[in-house]
Amino acid sequence: MKYTVEIDLPSPVNTLDALNGVANREFGYILREFTKLQLYGCSGPPAAGWSSQVVAQLRGDQDLQQYLTKMPPNGPVYEVHLPDGMDAAQWYQSHLQNYQTHIQQLTDQVTNLRQQGQGLQQGLLLLQQVAPVQDDQVYQIVQKYGQGVHPAVTAMQGNPEDLFSNQQGMRVLSYWGSDPSRMQDIYQTGGFPPVLAAMQQFNQDPGVGRYGVQFLSHAANTSTEYMRELHHLGSIPIVIQQMNQWPQDTILQQCGCQYLCSMAQVPEIRDEILKHGGIRPLIAAMNNYPQDPIIHRYALSALAPLAYIPEYATQIIDAGGVQAVKNTLQFHSRDPQVAISALGMINELAKHEGCKDALVNAGIIPILLQVMQGHSGNSRVQALGLQCLATLCANNPAIQAGLYQAQGIPAILNAICSAADTRGTDEGTVELITQGMNLLAAISSNQECRPQIMQHGGIEITLQVMRFYIDFPLIQEHCLRVLSGLTLWPEAAAKLLQAGYIDCIIAAMRKYPENQGVQMSGAYALGMVAGSDDAKVAVINSKGVEALVAAMYWHPADPHVNEQACAALSILCESDRGKSVLAACVVGEGDEHATSAEVITNSMRNLYSVANTLKQIAKLVAIAGLEDSLKQGLLQAFTVNGLVQALQVHSENSAVVYYVLKALVTLGYPFPPPEMQPLCGTLLDLVIAVMRAFPSEARIQETGCEVLSIIARLEDMQEPIISKGAIGLICVALKTFQADTGIQRKGCRAFANLGEFQVSREAIHREGGIELIVHSMKYHVSHPEVGEQGCAAIANLALDEASRTHIARSQGVNAVLAGLRLHQNHPGIQAFGLGALGNLATAEDNCAVILKEGAIDMVMHAMNAWQDEPRVQHFACLALSNFAHDETNKVAIGRAGGNKMIISSMQRHADHAGVQEQACGALANLGVHQQNMVEIAQLSGIGLVIASLKRFPTEPGVQENGCFALSKFLTMPNESYRQRMKAADAEAALDMIKNSKPSFDVKICCNVLLRRLGEEGGGAPAPSPGPGPCPGPGPGPGGPGPGPVMGSAGGFGGPPPGSSFGMGPPMGGMSPQQQQMQMQQQMAMQGWGKGGPGPGPGPGPGGPMGFKGMPGKGKPGMGPKGGKGFGKM
Repeated sequence: MKYTVEIDLPSPVNTLDALNGVANREFGYILREFTKLQLYGCSGPPAAGWSSQVVAQLRGDQDLQQYLTKMPPNGPVYEVHLPDGMDAAQWYQSHLQNYQTHIQQLTDQVTNLRQQGQGLQQGLLLLQQVAPVQDDQVYQIVQKYGQGVHPAVTAMQGNPEDLFSNQQGMRVLSYWGSDPSRMQDIYQTGGFPPVLAAMQQFNQDPGVGRYGVQFLSHAANTSTEYMRELHHLGSIPIVIQQMNQWPQDTILQQCGCQYLCSMAQVPEIRDEILKHGGIRPLIAAMNNYPQDPIIHRYALSALAPLAYIPEYATQIIDAGGVQAVKNTLQFHSRDPQVAISALGMINELAKHEGCKDALVNAGIIPILLQVMQGHSGNSRVQALGLQCLATLCANNPAIQAGLYQAQGIPAILNAICSAADTRGTDEGTVELITQGMNLLAAISSNQECRPQIMQHGGIEITLQVMRFYIDFPLIQEHCLRVLSGLTLWPEAAAKLLQAGYIDCIIAAMRKYPENQGVQMSGAYALGMVAGSDDAKVAVINSKGVEALVAAMYWHPADPHVNEQACAALSILCESDRGKSVLAACVVGEGDEHATSAEVITNSMRNLYSVANTLKQIAKLVAIAGLEDSLKQGLLQAFTVNGLVQALQVHSENSAVVYYVLKALVTLGYPFPPPEMQPLCGTLLDLVIAVMRAFPSEARIQETGCEVLSIIARLEDMQEPIISKGAIGLICVALKTFQADTGIQRKGCRAFANLGEFQVSREAIHREGGIELIVHSMKYHVSHPEVGEQGCAAIANLALDEASRTHIARSQGVNAVLAGLRLHQNHPGIQAFGLGALGNLATAEDNCAVILKEGAIDMVMHAMNAWQDEPRVQHFACLALSNFAHDETNKVAIGRAGGNKMIISSMQRHADHAGVQEQACGALANLGVHQQNMVEIAQLSGIGLVIASLKRFPTEPGVQENGCFALSKFLTMPNESYRQRMKAADAEAALDMIKNSKPSFDVKICCNVLLRRLGEEGGGAPAPSPGPGPCPGPGPGPGGPGPGPVMGSAGGFGGPPPGSSFGMGPPMGGMSPQQQQMQMQQQMAMQGWGKGGPGPGPGPGPGGPMGFKGMPGKGKPGMGPKGGKGFGKM
């Protein structure tokens, strides 16, 4: 440690010894008596940091003179160091021990001399003069003798076995030592040991006992140093023995109580008092002298600190302490000092649950109220009475009810109100109000007490106190607790809002940002009042959100503040405005500012090991993170890392696990963000572990399935999910909780996302997942959310031929149809149900069943009912595309208005890539029929396809299906189709596609179309592009919807074009005219270039014609921007 001292030297210091002396004098508290200090001359005072620039070490007077000739302009500056290797603390400790040893040697010499008779004659003469006089004259005799207490001490040590010498010596010491200033003489003369020796030697003499205890009480009451010395000499058992032996001696009992009262204030001495049975003589003295205020005052003051420890408090109860203190308050009700001592002891006993019943059963509550009433003008008695009641009532509804029944609430409120009306800020008034509000806080949550508190103006008094005493943080804290308790009663909550309760809370929190108690109680109060919608609005308008975030900012490591603040914020964020305000909140100033996301994450890092707090933080993230900007802020603050850590630490705490999983769902939905992806491997292991650890806890199973559904979006997580048994766990959850709609829809959603990948589709099939999905849809047929997710799962699983067959055998087709019929007013199930039918229809047997059940009418109804719902239009176009299986179906769709519906959908959703992709594919498949083609052309379908290509020139699905549709029209010997294309500037659209580096098939198709459009007149029909792989479309404008999407790597679709389950009919289903047309098209394939595309897995509906001339099957595209998206729960 370094010190800087600036002093004015009275005259120049010319020698090193003089400089050393100045240093010792200025730093006397550290450097005293160090004579070999190391001194340095400096160029100036310290500027930055602690050290100056040293220019020379001063080893002698010559060095000092040389430095002074070049000293700084403002005078010399010196640095003073202790000698090298010198430990100052050790040096002082060594010298102190030497002094103590020397003092002890002198004391021993004096004692030896006294015992040898030195000074004994003078002592005996003094004692002879003292013996015949009254006690009140002893001091005058000693003072007149003129030698102080030395002769008396000498006489006691010189004649240790002489009763007269010791008894009279005790009298001298007792009365001389009654003045604290003279007790030092006795202590230094060595008077303590002979007193205790005499009390032991003559323990049967009442005089020695009385004067000895009297002396010891004076000594113990003088200083802690004397108390420790007396304890060291073994005085405690001696005094206790004297009190037990002479219970009839009033003075001895008074002094004994006073002595034990003083000694009990020292923590390490209390055990000694209890060890030697000090409780019983104190209570016996109170019982034996019920009218003596001195005994009662000091006995109770001794018992109070002994009651700090539960075990000792129980001993006080067992010894009759409750009845004794009750008697004290009854006999001495008008003595404020006795009342203060009694209340202090009661308060300490009341802190122990085991003692509360004894106090209440003894009828202490009415007595406390009587004492307070009897001392209404004494703020100290009032405050202690309120404190006792608060301690008794804390967390004890039965005692709270007892206070209510004793009519204590009006008295309490009257005491607080009377004090508050004075607006006094003296210590007594402030303490009274503090304790009163603390008591109200303890009872305000009691159902019986709340109405009476309100009836007698409790709300108004509390708010008045908060406004008058805003400068007292503890009062503010207690008031906040009162109001929080009252809000549990609906009538009180409404009244509090009207009375400006919220403004008082915010004012207190703003004034004391660093006060933990105010912030915790304020956060709790805001959370309690914010239950109703109106209250939420009021809190938000009063900047309650900002106050709560500030509380977390100022107390990032306090579990209680953060727990209450996060709980309140979670309630406020149930409203969208609450989320928005929280997202925009910034606290702190300058470089110390922090966003709400940073504050939340920082608290999570600090408190990840505190279960209750972490639960509330995770709950807040789960709710508030639904706001997009806050979600992004939390992700950027690496909140996901904190949640994963929390899951590792609290894997056995189901409540924490649940909210952490919910928070992970909020931050990860619909697709794992980049901040989450590196953690998905660890997260998968943790989710599997907790689902296995809590097999019977529904909410863990549900949220576990939810998190798995998010992880399942990643292709590289498919193998770990399968190999580690996650699919089996989902199956177990679906089986175990068949009646739980939440688990059923989350499990189906997980299967829907997993079903995007072939390896997982096969695993779900093996594990029996298909049967579970179908069963879930049947069991919960009345629940559209389950049906929606079930349809999504079936749609993706239907991408495999084996799964399609299994779905049909498991009554999956019927389940989808039933859901569509029952929930025509639910867009989600309509969308995904039609998507499922579309993919299932690629199997001829399924298609026949589907169409027989009136699926075309279902599609038409859905498209008409949900014209503004992109998902429905998207998947309806997919279904129509796949239903166009043969001439009969094409005609039926056309007659049902399908062409018009598709065109309308393209017009309404021109900016939705998925709708455009599937609509183009549907037009292509329907366009094989001449009547449909004519109608499509008349409805401006050709122009809409070209417009779609222009709007989405880089979307693979739109490219492929749009080009395919155009090729269908150019194949027909109808010049008007070509002219329509040219009028819509098809060449420009095709050039844009070619420049976007499309797939090989699309590029060839564009070349053929451009060549055909460049021909004059209606020459030979242009061939259709050959089949080939073509990936599904990417996201629509604004990115994917929230869930697995049809038509992308994460969607569901159909089998490859040209295969037996393609979207078009098999060759045998063609009319002769169509077969002839197909042959012409195959002959023209040479125009596509060498190595034209062959059949393969691939595109969405309306893809390039397969090798049989049939349009390919495929997946629908992405959900709409901002729509509910696929798999929305």
